[in-house]
Amino acid sequence: IIIVNGEPRICYARLCAEGKLISSVGHGGSIQYFDVSKIPKQFIDVIYDVDLRFKQFDPRIYTVDMARSQSERIWAWEMNIRPGLTWTPGHLDDEKYTKKLHELIVDVLCESVNKTG
Repeated sequence: IIIVNGEPRICYARLCAEGKLISSVGHGGSIQYFDVSKIPKQFIDVIYDVDLRFKQFDPRIYTVDMARSQSERIWAWEMNIRPGLTWTPGHLDDEKYTKKLHELIVDVLCESVNKTG
């Protein structure tokens, strides 16, 4: 989940190819995008808890990689300060969400510059 200034803005899952354990696109995996309004509340709670710890940083753009176990426990196992998306040629969702990420980054940086005047 890509977080921008405390709010989830882009959500996607990397899925393994059948019979594989590695989910990277380079190893046959795929990416499935989700509307952020569909992120389960338990995940949102983790996002807000994590963001409280980074409130002093402005702007904040980062990712939180999470999963829910079979026992319903939420695991946040990795964070990244440089969100990235795969742009597979011909994949319209990749193009759409990568452009959206670029727009979010530019908007946040412009807001930050305007704050400092």
